[in-house]
Amino acid sequence: MFSKIVMRASAFAATRENPTGIIAGLAHRVRASFFIEEPGAASQIILRQAYREVIPALAYRGIRRAMRAFVAIDLPPIEGEIPNWLRPEDHLTLHFFEELDFGQIPTVVEAMVEAAALFLPFGIEVRGVGAFPSAQRPRVIWAGLGEGSAAVISIVERMRKALSSRGFATENRPFIPHLTLARVRSTRGTAWAGQFLTDPVNASRTWTRSTVTELLLKESELLPTGPRHTVRERVPLGP
Repeated sequence: MFSKIVMRASAFAATRENPTGIIAGLAHRVRASFFIEEPGAASQIILRQAYREVIPALAYRGIRRAMRAFVAIDLPPIEGEIPNWLRPEDHLTLHFFEELDFGQIPTVVEAMVEAAALFLPFGIEVRGVGAFPSAQRPRVIWAGLGEGSAAVISIVERMRKALSSRGFATENRPFIPHLTLARVRSTRGTAWAGQFLTDPVNASRTWTRSTVTELLLKESELLPTGPRHTVRERVPLGP
């Protein structure tokens, strides 16, 4: 029954202006509708079928079949006032995909599920400051994690193994959990960054707190007004 629903809705999605968004929403609705009758692995079968039905139609119409994407943990806004040159992101990036084929999304979700399965919701605290590649040559200004840092690192390590076992390239260097606060692109910005990084108040400041309950797969579109991030999949923590 759900196969017919997926095929019909996928054919409809392939005729619309935003088929990828429709197919992602379709997969969620179908999985939700059949969650009680088709628990566990069956929901992944539904998701795979939904994407496989729509991908050939997308290619036939000449529509893009891949996206920039990343796995993330969402965060609430920064607490208190901040300098107007800071542009804090609203998430922690756990893994980045330069190009992710839509047909690979179910496989990525499987890896996310595997990574999230051993963790219950936990608290995190974003605090302190740092810079990449170094405080002397800052290109990215970031805030690190206090509480929750070990759990986030463990999730990333587990997800890297899960992705690698499924054929995805992963980083070998240790993961440093951080929230990007700003990117430095000018001499003036370098001067501001230097003052910001050496301020003892910032070094001990708590920027925001949150409770992690899920991992997100987000699409990243580069627009003239800046990047636009859209949630494509959600994976709750826990078995």
